[in-house]
Amino acid sequence: MIDRSGSEIFAMVLKAMRGAGFPLSAGQFGAETVARAGSLPALENLATAMEAETPPLTATFDDDAPVFANVNIWRDAPVIHDAVSAGGAPVSLSPVPDGSASAALSAVWGWAIESSDRGVCIAQGPDHGLPRMQRVSVDADTWRRLNHFAKQTYVPESDHARVSGAGAGLNDND
Repeated sequence: MIDRSGSEIFAMVLKAMRGAGFPLSAGQFGAETVARAGSLPALENLATAMEAETPPLTATFDDDAPVFANVNIWRDAPVIHDAVSAGGAPVSLSPVPDGSASAALSAVWGWAIESSDRGVCIAQGPDHGLPRMQRVSVDADTWRRLNHFAKQTYVPESDHARVSGAGAGLNDND
């Protein structure tokens, strides 16, 4: 196990989610959630979600309540958060998110998550403010999986990359 600060978790998750092709908003939301929840199971669930092939999110409305299908909770969390924050009827998701992801999202963002006949319903719970970032002991395999995706954001070290604008120039001020 490797002990990492909340800031290290935040930076790694953000880079990894961008490297996996997730939108920037999802990367920021996921990084904030995992770093503030301090949950190793949520971090492991996130790494698995980045490796999964999930079809695009679809939304329909049932009695004026949004029903989201093909949900990858980490990729789609910002959209779901906006729908939940808007108030009104609870948001329904399918498939049901993993318990560790649900617990982290509920703890950090105050989501009230309940099972229903439509899968899982999410409503805005009481506003409790964001918790502080937490230290997390991460197993080496999970950190390696995240690092694999983070490396996708790096520019290769080559003369061609430098000529194309990568890296610093003659000094770090240009």
